[in-house]
Amino acid sequence: MDQPPSYLRLRLLPQRVTRPERVEMRRGHKPTRRSSQRASPAPRQSRGPTRESSPNRAGQFARRLWTIDVLGKLFALTALLFSVWSIRTLVSSVDFEATSVLVSGNDLVPAEEIAGALGLGRSNVFNIQPRRLTNLLDAHPVIQSANVRPSLTGVIFVAVTERTPVVIWKAAGREVLVDSTGVTLREGTRDLPVVHAIGDSPAGEGGRVDPSAVEIGERVGPMLEALGLLGGQLQYQPGAGMSILGPQHRVILGSSDHLNAKLQAYRTIRRYLDDTRTPAEIVDVRSLDRPYFH
Repeated sequence: MDQPPSYLRLRLLPQRVTRPERVEMRRGHKPTRRSSQRASPAPRQSRGPTRESSPNRAGQFARRLWTIDVLGKLFALTALLFSVWSIRTLVSSVDFEATSVLVSGNDLVPAEEIAGALGLGRSNVFNIQPRRLTNLLDAHPVIQSANVRPSLTGVIFVAVTERTPVVIWKAAGREVLVDSTGVTLREGTRDLPVVHAIGDSPAGEGGRVDPSAVEIGERVGPMLEALGLLGGQLQYQPGAGMSILGPQHRVILGSSDHLNAKLQAYRTIRRYLDDTRTPAEIVDVRSLDRPYFH
C-alpha cells in the first residue's frame, strides 16, 4: 500500500487537547494564569495516641496540689497558735473575773451560805466548772437540785430547788423541818403539823427520821378536827410508831401501812363509843383484824 503524502501525514497526527483554564478575577488584581502543573500535596502527619505535653501537665497539677496542701497546713497552724494565744489571754484577764453570785429559788438556805459553799473568790469565769459546782450544791442536805451558770459579765447565776418541809419534828426541845422522805433540813418553824418525838434524840441537819411517821404526820395532822380529835397531839415513839393523843383517848396507829383503813376503823369505833357513851382510854387500830379499845 502506498504511503500518503507527507503533507497529509502531518494533518493526521493526533492533536493535543487542552482544557480551558479557569481564571479567577479578584477586585484589584489582574487575572493570572494557573500553572499547568499542580503542587504536590504536603505529607500528612501521623496522629499518634500520646501527646508530648501530657507529662508536663501532670507535673504542674501535682505541684499545685502540693502548694495547696502546704498553704492549708500553714493556715491551720496559724489558726491554732492564734486560738491558744486567745485562750491564754482570756483565762488570765482580770476583765473576766467572777465579781458576784446571784442566787434564786432559795428559802431555807441564805444566799450568802450558797455563795460561800461555791468558794469562787476572784476566779476567772473561763476557769469555772459549772458541773463541779452543781454537784457540790447537790450534796447540800437542804438543796434538792441546783444549776450554776457563769456569765462574761462576771456574775455567777445560781438557781436552786430546795427540799420541801412537810412536818416539824420536835425532839428534846428542838424543832427541825423535815421533808417527805424523812430528811431533816434545819431548825425552823412553819405552819406545819408537829410530830412530838418521845424519847428520841434530836436529828441534826441532813439526818433522817422515820419516814412512816412523817407520812402520818403530813396526812393526819390537817384532819384532826374532822376525826373529832381537835387539839390532839401527834406523838412518835421508837418501836411503837405513831399515835394521836386526843382530849378523850389515845389512838394508836403504828406505821403508815393501810393508813386509810386504820382511820376508817377508828371512825367506826368512835361512832360506837359516842352512841353508847362508852368511855375509852386507848383505841388501837394497828391490827385491822383485831382493832380494840379499852
